[in-house]
Amino acid sequence: MRASFLGLEVQKRSVQMAQKALDVTGNNLSNRDTVGYTRQRLDVYSNYMNMNGIYTTKLARLGLSSQGVFASGVSQTRDAYLDKRYRDTNCYVGEYNQQASIMSEIETTLTNFSDTYDDIGMAYQFDQFKSALRKYAEDSADREELASVVRNQAYNICKLFQQQSTDLKDLENQTLYDLHSSLEDANRIINEIVEYNKQIVNEYAITGADLIYNGLSVTGGYGPNEILDARNNLIDQLSEFGDIHVDDNFDGSVKITMGGLMIVDGEKSNLFVTGKDFDAFVAKYEENDAAVLKLNDGNEMILGGGTLKAYSDMINGNGPYATGKQNTEYGIKYYQSAIDEFANKFAGLMNTLNGIDNAADREMFTSADGSPITAANIRISDAWLKDATMIAKIYNEATGAYDYPINLDGNAVNKLLLSMDDPILIGDGDYEGSSYDFILFINNRLAQNIEFAEKQCDMYTETATSLLDSRDAVMGVSETEEGVNMMNYSKWFNASSRMLTTLDAALETIIEKMGLVGR
Repeated sequence: MRASFLGLEVQKRSVQMAQKALDVTGNNLSNRDTVGYTRQRLDVYSNYMNMNGIYTTKLARLGLSSQGVFASGVSQTRDAYLDKRYRDTNCYVGEYNQQASIMSEIETTLTNFSDTYDDIGMAYQFDQFKSALRKYAEDSADREELASVVRNQAYNICKLFQQQSTDLKDLENQTLYDLHSSLEDANRIINEIVEYNKQIVNEYAITGADLIYNGLSVTGGYGPNEILDARNNLIDQLSEFGDIHVDDNFDGSVKITMGGLMIVDGEKSNLFVTGKDFDAFVAKYEENDAAVLKLNDGNEMILGGGTLKAYSDMINGNGPYATGKQNTEYGIKYYQSAIDEFANKFAGLMNTLNGIDNAADREMFTSADGSPITAANIRISDAWLKDATMIAKIYNEATGAYDYPINLDGNAVNKLLLSMDDPILIGDGDYEGSSYDFILFINNRLAQNIEFAEKQCDMYTETATSLLDSRDAVMGVSETEEGVNMMNYSKWFNASSRMLTTLDAALETIIEKMGLVGR
């Protein structure tokens, strides 16, 4: 015969389990809109008693059967595979989104190079320069006035080059600042993950003590669900910065690598080097002539994706001009280098055609300090500033000097005018064609790169959204599903309570009424 109170004990546990299941359901509904919350469930199992002892009779085994329900713990409904897929895809969403954003900033900065903006663009200024040369070549009267118009238009081109260089430099500094801020944000997330690792390890030291004692991993066991959610949410955020890989440690902490290098391992962190402040970060950038992503352990990180890679590519990308730690992406440096060489080749072409091989004072363009001409330092030469008609003078072989022809027939000026359509070579084969067409080439290349980055971003965003929906279907809270659970658990609770009343009545009969005679 079974123990008198066995049935009551079984139903007591049943009521407790039903009540806890309702608690878990209520907790799920309460956190329906909590960011990163994973739906929880009560894991229950039917209790089993070992009844195979050699001294256990059949009657005793019968009395020990049906021990009721027990709970092993509260688990999370999460899919590790979907987590990995989402984080891998989120990395590329971050990369191409940031890349498209920075290139759009470059496009805005290069507005002065666009051929679609009347009266302000480089293409317009080149047209005006050609028009001024044409008028000067055609009209032999009013030499000084027409020559001054040509020189003033050349001055506008120089100012536009200088302004373009300044704008790109400002964009470079702003992008460096954004990269520095992103590195600090990544470091903050890394530190927070380490802190959560510490808390989780301490919690598992209690809930998984038996596993740890036997040298087994506590991963997948019942632990601090809310802290695990907080850590997973941070890992999701970290995945946007770079290509991460997450491994579980036996004590419940995680090990995270980014770009193949360890950044988190249990209670240890390996942070990005950002310098003591932004100025120190810029100083290191100028020393390397590139933004180098280094960790505290001295390793240089080469990323396969993420926003940090986008920043690195857009800051260090120098196309065919790349040297040292720069890369061949078409980033800010590429457009700086291309426009610098454009200014240099254009000025060199004009100077050569104007006869600098025969006289030192025949330069039309020069630099402010005598260094090679760039977009930043191009200016009108002192000789041209002194004499606007200098470009109309022709070389006199008899005297070895440049003199005015008897009649201004425009030979020298026509030579300059026609040269505007001569091909120039820029970037060691990156571009070959007329000066005017180079302006269109730069704008077309940038537009194509932006279009590619935006399409890649849209593609990965669509994939990430699909994965996020699949993940939410597993880990998210459904009001309908939880409502059904609530009704089922309520019926379970009511039935178990009713069973307790029935067993109590049966026990009362056994104790008070059985064996009494004459009643």
